[in-house]
Amino acid sequence: MLNSKNLFALVLFGALALYPLTAGNYGIDLVSKIMVYAIFALSLELLVGTTGPVCFGHAAFFGIGAYAAVLLSPQSDAASLAWLLPASVLAAAAYALVVGALSLRT
Repeated sequence: MLNSKNLFALVLFGALALYPLTAGNYGIDLVSKIMVYAIFALSLELLVGTTGPVCFGHAAFFGIGAYAAVLLSPQSDAASLAWLLPASVLAAAAYALVVGALSLRT
């Protein structure tokens, strides 16, 4: 049934779905960044809440991917996500290979 909590969630998600139609480029970019950071925070909560130990090791891979995306993007216009996303993942994977090899040795 439709109680007050469900109605609130429905209205909130409806407003978020219609937000790009009314907002400008700045608003859409801001909400996109907030969503990315929210996904990152949820991944930390999943790791800490489920497994228990606090480990910020996954933040390094997030940072390596972000730095790779920034360094590989052209300054004059937007980069294509079709090659920028795999390049960022490969940069983070290369770093993970080095860190994993060192972690297994210790």
